[in-house]
Amino acid sequence: MKLQEIAHAVHGELSSQTEITIQKVSTDTRSIQKGDLFIPLIGEKFNGHEFINVAQEKGAVAVIVNENWWAKSKPTFTMPVIIVEDTLKALQDLSKHHRKKFNIPVIAVTGSNGKTSTKDLIATILQQKLNVVKSKGNFNNEIGLPLTLLNIDKDTQAVVVEMGMRGLGQIDELARIAQPTIGVVTNVAPVHLELLGKIENIAIAKSELVKNIHKDGKVILNGEDYWCRQMEGWTEADVNFYGFESKHKYKAKNIEMYFDKSLFQLEIYNESIDITLPIPGRHNILNSLAAAGVAYELGLNLKSISEGLKNSILSEKRLEKIILEKNIILINDTYNANPVSMVASLDILSTVKNHRKIAVLGDMYELGKYEEEGHHTVGKQVHAKGIDILVTVGELAKMIAQGALKSGMLEDKVFIFTNNREATDHLKKIITKGDTILFKGSRATKIEEIVKELV
Repeated sequence: MKLQEIAHAVHGELSSQTEITIQKVSTDTRSIQKGDLFIPLIGEKFNGHEFINVAQEKGAVAVIVNENWWAKSKPTFTMPVIIVEDTLKALQDLSKHHRKKFNIPVIAVTGSNGKTSTKDLIATILQQKLNVVKSKGNFNNEIGLPLTLLNIDKDTQAVVVEMGMRGLGQIDELARIAQPTIGVVTNVAPVHLELLGKIENIAIAKSELVKNIHKDGKVILNGEDYWCRQMEGWTEADVNFYGFESKHKYKAKNIEMYFDKSLFQLEIYNESIDITLPIPGRHNILNSLAAAGVAYELGLNLKSISEGLKNSILSEKRLEKIILEKNIILINDTYNANPVSMVASLDILSTVKNHRKIAVLGDMYELGKYEEEGHHTVGKQVHAKGIDILVTVGELAKMIAQGALKSGMLEDKVFIFTNNREATDHLKKIITKGDTILFKGSRATKIEEIVKELV
């Protein structure tokens, strides 16, 4: 893009008339390349404007700056400047402007659980036939999503983005930027209740995506989820469901679940094909159905869908399997946790046969009024699913232990620790040949520290 076009798109003032063409956009000097436009963002503990000189040294050829900073600063850099009221808003406006140039499918995924996995599965299938741009990791917020859209170029044939939220109105804002043609909602669960109060508000927040899909677009919803089913009446777009029941358009039949994979028959209308999904868990079968639905709507046949799913790999810290000496297996599922996702991971651990099963579970945050019940429910499921040993880490996770004990788990099989160091030391003492150990907790608990100590 030309610098003049960018200035117009972000409603900014260009300091000098120049014919510079921008290669890419960056908000991080660590990733700056020659020819880039640098957009310094301002946060609670940082101000990207402090690094403008570094950006120019690394090859940036222009910068967008905050008008208040510009008025007070004495800049020593020499590159052209676009002056705006808010650099984050400028990033978003530029991204929206850029996205409008391309008449291509943009698939947006939201939900309480499974967003990143479903996004990855969709991209993996589509990449069989199309050139795909997708969100890196969990680039799912007001910064990451615009940066993803700015990666679209003339060769891009489809885009897959993830939309996260921590309050009402946030997904609406992201959807207005991305203008998705297909919207996917994986589920609605008691996550962020501390911020949103009740699960109905979570459903309303997630539904902001489907409300932004044009009547000519597609909405793909989890038919097994109550709140997703309600969303059928909240959009003008064509709605299709996925799940295990015969009434759904995209469905899984004849399911076989194992510790390291799932086998099922994918059925769409009167067509069917056998699927080998190298990712375990009933929840991942649902995620793969959502992905299959998107691919089918974009014209891929069942054979291509099957091939894509067969080659699926999840992102880091999501059911990441680490095999140690003596056939000890660690399942690093520490990216994040809530009661629904924790029970889903326990489901997978329960499929282990003829070996000891250990669950190392940390605190779950932002559950609001559901905090005590949520932790107790997980504890009950630990016992119900036949887990041999429970190790809890953190103050809230004590309630997981309480739930397990109340449901009948023996006291000598439950170990309660306040921090990762204590839990690590104990695990080093008790882990033995053939054990399979699941690690899971909310992001802030850093349960992955225990995994690193054991590897």
